[in-house]
Amino acid sequence: MNRQDAKTAKGTQRSSGISFLRVSKNRWLTALPAIAVILAATLGSASDLEDLLAREGKTRLLPGNHVELLLDGPESFERRLELIRSAEHHLLISSFIWRRDEYGLRFLDAVAEQIRAVADEGGHLEVLVILDDTTPQASNDFWSSIRKRLRSIGAEVRYFNPPRWGLVPVYGARLHDKVVIADGRAAIVGGRNYSDHYFVDSGHTVWLDGDILIDGPAVEDLQMHWLKSWAVLGHLRSLKRFLAPPEKVLARIRTFWRTGVFPDGTSPLETYADRAWFPKPDRPGNIEAAILYDNPLVWDRAPTVEVVIALVEEARTEVDFVTPFPNFPPRLIAAVRAAVKRGVRVRVLTNSESRAVRGGIHWRALLPAILTLGDAGVEVWGWSAGDGDPEAAEGLRLCDPPQQPFTGLHAKLFQVDRTIGIVTASNFNVRSTWYNTEAGVLVADPSAANEIRSTVDRLTGIIPLVFECHDGLAFTLGQPSLFFDTDQMEKIRQELGDSAATLERYGPAF
Repeated sequence: MNRQDAKTAKGTQRSSGISFLRVSKNRWLTALPAIAVILAATLGSASDLEDLLAREGKTRLLPGNHVELLLDGPESFERRLELIRSAEHHLLISSFIWRRDEYGLRFLDAVAEQIRAVADEGGHLEVLVILDDTTPQASNDFWSSIRKRLRSIGAEVRYFNPPRWGLVPVYGARLHDKVVIADGRAAIVGGRNYSDHYFVDSGHTVWLDGDILIDGPAVEDLQMHWLKSWAVLGHLRSLKRFLAPPEKVLARIRTFWRTGVFPDGTSPLETYADRAWFPKPDRPGNIEAAILYDNPLVWDRAPTVEVVIALVEEARTEVDFVTPFPNFPPRLIAAVRAAVKRGVRVRVLTNSESRAVRGGIHWRALLPAILTLGDAGVEVWGWSAGDGDPEAAEGLRLCDPPQQPFTGLHAKLFQVDRTIGIVTASNFNVRSTWYNTEAGVLVADPSAANEIRSTVDRLTGIIPLVFECHDGLAFTLGQPSLFFDTDQMEKIRQELGDSAATLERYGPAF
């Protein structure tokens, strides 16, 4: 590509770096109506969407929010730093993975700096952190390294559903949400953990991911879910966990989640029942949004997936999924199949074999899902990073500094009928449905839904995917994703061999 062609491409598609898109009525509750409303779950409404969210999502649609999709890694990291630096009273953080690499430590340092800055002004920044118990192993770190560093800067850390005294966890639940909340007024939610894979601009192994920044009334609901999780983890640390049958412990947790009070009449939420924790929104927006929060200790099936199933069942024209692991549960597959039959265009963007997140075993696990979805009439695409476009690859290497397409796809996005979008940590798959905590935001806004739709268009090559160099050059990536057509499906069947029929039948339910 010559410089004139680069200028033409630059004029048709603006880009930056490798970015392409910019219930109880306890006495204490009466002191804070906002919390009382949340706990009482008064979600009824005449609106079909509000009814759907109340029924399937255990949530409510709230107006007056600002939202911003964060699909560029460096930008998403900068927004996190801005959020941390804005905190004056508290920071709530949860993550599945937190590595001791450049970006993991930069995030940790930013939290430490803000704790010191607030202290220098005579205040106190309370920092609460929830990590999955598999975090140390997944991060390839010493077991307690991140926890020790967090505690050394004054943060309090709890692990989700950890083993105790050599005993394995009583439940199969795992924390998979990624949340940062500042002062109960603004938050970032999405798919990015704290590691280089999720944020580095170029020249490294980097995954395409997605987050959403939300500022407004919906943050109250997200924070209440987070604080309930925090309280539950405190409850599970006690001896009561082992002095009662698991079903009784789960019953206590579910009573607390529904009412805000444990069966013995105590409530750890009393600590947070004031305006310092739940301030009034001070920057009115114009977006309707709902928090989607899944916790397998509370619900038998994930509200996020239940909402997605209901939306697919009601879809009229189009549905888009982006997920690295589209092993959908049977009810979602049935909803997708029915949507295709009534003329809805359904697209699923995942990874190709060369770009499968975490390698070959995960690619092989995708094969039954790709076959099932393809046979149902879904357009299935696999991100291939333009493996068949050597000219663009060579051009990107000429950038200063050199650029490269995203190594893998890790985003979890959904849009329906160009009216509703979801950004979440959930992969909409079997693991997310029954075993993971997940957090996300549903936005009832055409601009957000269309941004997700245009993301799929660019990543599949329907709209040119242009990478802009810092020196003014721009390169269009040809064939960025592989379409799984009839020939590709046949290759997959051959790869699976004799196990194909069994995997097609049982794979989606694993």
